[in-house]
Amino acid sequence: MLVAQEQRVGLVQNEKDAFKGYTLFAPLFSTTTYLIDMEGRVVNRWESDHEPGQSAYLLENGNLLRTAFPGPESSHTFHGGGSGGKVQEFTWDGKLVWEFTCSNDSNMLHHDIARLSNGNILMIAWERKTPQEAAKAGRNPKKLGEEGLWSEQIIEVKPFGATTGEIVWKWHAWNHLVQDRIRTLPNYGKIADHPGRININPFDWNEQLSEEDREKLTSLGYLSPSQRLNERDINPDWLHINSIAYNDELDQIVLSVLGFNEIWIIDHAISTEEAAGPKGDLLYRWGNPQAYGRGTSGDQQLFAQHDAHWIKDGLKGAGHLLLFNNGRGRPVGDFSSVDEIIPPLDEAGHYRLDPNRGFGPTEPVWSYTASERSEFYSTHISGAQRLPNGNTFICSGEKGILFEVTPVGEAVWKYINPVKGGKRPPPGMGRPGRKGPPRNRPNRNKPPRKNRLQDKTEPENCVFRAYRYGLDYAAFKGKDLFPGETVEALITAKTTEESSDQEGDLVLLNKAEFEKIVSPSAKVEKLAEGMQFTEGPVWIKEGGYLLFSDIPADEIKKWKQGELTTFRKPSRNTNGNLLDEKGRLLCCEHGSRSVTRTLEDGKVETLVDRYQGKRFNSPNDLAVRSDGVIWFTDPPYGLARRERELEDNNVFHFKPKTGELRSVARDFDRPNGLCLSPDEKKLYIADSGKPAHIRVFDVHEDGALSKGKVFCEIDIGAPDGIRCDAEGRIFSSAGDGVHVFLPSGELVGKIFVKERPSNLCFGGEQGRTLFITARTSLYAISLK
Repeated sequence: MLVAQEQRVGLVQNEKDAFKGYTLFAPLFSTTTYLIDMEGRVVNRWESDHEPGQSAYLLENGNLLRTAFPGPESSHTFHGGGSGGKVQEFTWDGKLVWEFTCSNDSNMLHHDIARLSNGNILMIAWERKTPQEAAKAGRNPKKLGEEGLWSEQIIEVKPFGATTGEIVWKWHAWNHLVQDRIRTLPNYGKIADHPGRININPFDWNEQLSEEDREKLTSLGYLSPSQRLNERDINPDWLHINSIAYNDELDQIVLSVLGFNEIWIIDHAISTEEAAGPKGDLLYRWGNPQAYGRGTSGDQQLFAQHDAHWIKDGLKGAGHLLLFNNGRGRPVGDFSSVDEIIPPLDEAGHYRLDPNRGFGPTEPVWSYTASERSEFYSTHISGAQRLPNGNTFICSGEKGILFEVTPVGEAVWKYINPVKGGKRPPPGMGRPGRKGPPRNRPNRNKPPRKNRLQDKTEPENCVFRAYRYGLDYAAFKGKDLFPGETVEALITAKTTEESSDQEGDLVLLNKAEFEKIVSPSAKVEKLAEGMQFTEGPVWIKEGGYLLFSDIPADEIKKWKQGELTTFRKPSRNTNGNLLDEKGRLLCCEHGSRSVTRTLEDGKVETLVDRYQGKRFNSPNDLAVRSDGVIWFTDPPYGLARRERELEDNNVFHFKPKTGELRSVARDFDRPNGLCLSPDEKKLYIADSGKPAHIRVFDVHEDGALSKGKVFCEIDIGAPDGIRCDAEGRIFSSAGDGVHVFLPSGELVGKIFVKERPSNLCFGGEQGRTLFITARTSLYAISLK
């Protein structure tokens, strides 16, 4: 069951039985797509110029494939919920590499896409039919407004270039109609005799809506204002396909058709020409047999469903169909469920049809509902996913609740989307000078109802769908999945930035003290870009250059006077770098799980790679005392899919001269950056896990630590790399930039950086330049 919890945002529950991986979601009214770890911390995010329209997927190559809504001005015709118009592909680092647009007065992409193994993409698109075209096809004139009908087409697009795609396959619903009104039309027939065809005069899904649902869907753009007021029988979006999925083995496509409360399967193993004829008729449909004259309302099993798809091979229920049954309009009351059905395939690969009834099965083979049935009820959107451990991952979209349940219904993970955004412009708002598409006028004598949702002060936090990707998913190979701040921390950071005493790139919390460090007019400068994930900056005074790591690229970069070159490749995925007492380069290597030293002749030697005979997790960063003694942290960040040998995340003390190694702290969640005070009597250690704080310890002559206490907490994100200046002030990377603390622990100011910083160091002339490694770029700012 879904455990009742206090309704807060972010991570609510994370049990050991949850499937370990990363969760991708695109908040409905946000231009950001997030990838979070099991603890709700962001490991990557992608920015677009557009809100989703609506789905997003992480490809095996690490790219993000997402739908996008370019805005209501792109079409005068289409204004329904799920409006899209674009498909975009971004690299892992956020670079837009491909974009396909289909949004005009005749056609518009919407809701969902499906990527095929050959790289082509299946897309759903509305296509407008005029009232005259609809009438000629047998549509009842009483159910026709000036907008006509929006039919549906499925197109397969082969991407090429940066903004181009070739349509290589099509299927049109309009080619597969049946009607029983006009005998002289070629599509005339008894509805029940043509289960593979689409009744052009079905009941209208709009008619089943309660007043509350009607007003809610109107505010979200699913219904036009005229439909909300009094013209419920005129709904141009009569099919409203809201999901598409593909089965490579069967070469078939499954569609979720909300307008009919059904799922449909069509054949993809035919040509476009064949798809326009009888071979393009529906192979299978399920959920509401009355839609094709084979049942009554009592036989209906789907109610405004979403996300119909085949369960993948190797998973529990492989080959079955899984979907989110929203439950809007259930006769027994509104509640949502996740339903799994076994499609009735015979040995020849045909779907069995009962000649007296319709397509089976009679009921789901598995279904999940909450103990309190309305607990995760969602009137619209939403989805579900079968996970490799047999659990099911569910997105209750309207409330932005993502959770995982076991086969017996026990919740083991729960997260509530903290991103709240405004609503899209009212449906039908087109280019300047036009109020929207033509439609029948509302009753002018009837005062318009107030929309309750539009009166709310709290905006929606809806999520169309979400996905959990396992730790071994190909997209993560070679990526540094360092968890940073939570999504809610990012939101807080933005709020802080907007409300604080900000001067340019700086936030002055203690103006008098902060202006001793940096001039209010100082600017953060980008020195280099185009890397994958930068870390470990160290200034080489002799030579006047900076070294830093690009971890996924497996190299150490060299920056000198504006020129960026490669210093070492391969680097064995080096993270933290520092110089020892003799000026030799020390490196924490993820790839070799060791700490190494570069000798004067350039040879790299391993200093230490094991503790008590066991391999380190992933040495991260280090501090060096003037006598050559080293402290280094060993979290599991760079461990990836390799076997872990040490249970704890240690802070180690190492004496290179004797080879003595011991653990001096093991109670950190994720020990990360560390640095010594100017007098070397204190050691500061950052914990990037929970809680996100920096602790300070007294340092003994033998390297042992004592009297540990919390020095400061990081309010935005988490600390990573830290450095101490000559006056004993601590500079720490954080979610929104670099935070600066006095020796007392007081936060005196922030230096904002456009990308999330990972580490920093002092360098340049007289050591008065702060170099900052941040995601894909290198930044710097001059200090006083």
